[in-house]
Order: sequence, then structure tokens, then C-alpha cells
Amino acid sequence: MTKTLYDPEVEKRGYEKGISEGILQEKKEIILKMHLKGYSEAEISDITDVDVEGVQEIIKNSTR
Repeated sequence: MTKTLYDPEVEKRGYEKGISEGILQEKKEIILKMHLKGYSEAEISDITDVDVEGVQEIIKNSTR
């Protein structure tokens, strides 16, 4: 019997993390586009389901 280091649960968590990071990146892009179009932070928060503080942080970090 051969023992491997492969763990399907680790692979599954990695896949899920990749998906969530991809979704987060898409949301960041949407938030920045909405900000440039003049949406308020409250409107952006409501539409993207990201709390206002998160929206503010994304906008703040993008203008550095």
C-alpha cells in the first residue's frame, strides 16, 4: 500500500478559496466602477452586499 500526501478536503478548500477570491476581485471592480459613476457608498453597499466600511476600504485602497 502506498501512502500519498493528497487530501481531497485540502483540494476542495483550495478550490473554494480560489472561487471566493475571484468573486471578491469582481466585486472590487464593480465597486470601483460604481464609485467612478457617482454612486454613493450606501448605494454601492446595498447593491453589492458589501458593508459600507468595506466599500470605503476598497475605494481608499484603490486611490493610493
